[in-house]
Amino acid sequence: MAVTRYDHAQDSRAQICGETQGFVKLVFSRKDARLPGAQIAGMDAAAQQIAPLALALERNLDARALAAASFPHPMPDEGINKAASLPAMSCTAPGAKEHPDERITQSPDGTRAASARSPAH
Repeated sequence: MAVTRYDHAQDSRAQICGETQGFVKLVFSRKDARLPGAQIAGMDAAAQQIAPLALALERNLDARALAAASFPHPMPDEGINKAASLPAMSCTAPGAKEHPDERITQSPDGTRAASARSPAH
């Protein structure tokens, strides 16, 4: 699984409203980049982001479909698109190695980082 996270601190609407705490976290299968789960927290997250994520889960969408989706700006929904854009290529890359706890994140300056945690003993 690949887990991506988009922090509301990077989000235009969150910055405008002064509510920069929160995130959208998407879980993608490394095998086919499908979305088996998501987590949202913060600024109107449940009201704004639950519907597109529920639809993505129901329709069995992958990272590329979510990354290509158009969301209004500035709205929290665009965090879904940005989080899905992080693994869009790496989830389906030939020879990509699967790690159960790999995380791909984007920092406020736009840089991306991947990290993996060791499994608990």
